[in-house]
Amino acid sequence: MAGSSFQSSAGWQTRMADLALSAGCADPAEASGLLRELHSLLQTSHPQEPALLSRDSEEQRLAALLAADACASAALLLIADRAGYMVSQGQPGRVLATVTLNGGAGEFSSEGASLALALTGALATAFCGARADGRSALRRPVSLRVN
Repeated sequence: MAGSSFQSSAGWQTRMADLALSAGCADPAEASGLLRELHSLLQTSHPQEPALLSRDSEEQRLAALLAADACASAALLLIADRAGYMVSQGQPGRVLATVTLNGGAGEFSSEGASLALALTGALATAFCGARADGRSALRRPVSLRVN
């Protein structure tokens, strides 16, 4: 299925929204499966947004990290080059993650029972949220630097 694209933008967006919701409610033991689902969705990205597609080495690296039960590292692998992120853990057992997609489509947050789940939920929320407001998930980066 690698490299294929969904026929329906709404179907892809719905699956991404379902993933975001699942990540927020999931037990840490479910992180591996949800990360695989996120990766699968990224592999089936829309043709107009090829930057979402997984890189060649990503699948092998993801599999190795998940086999080693390094779910947080696997989540960070999927965020790399796609988004900036910030995490916070206030109360034991709950993590808040915020991501900003490259191109400045806004900030998107999710809470989860682990770092991996919070990052998965935030990234999935970002991709479905950016499309829901009519903007592309990725746009050409615009510098926000002020001199």
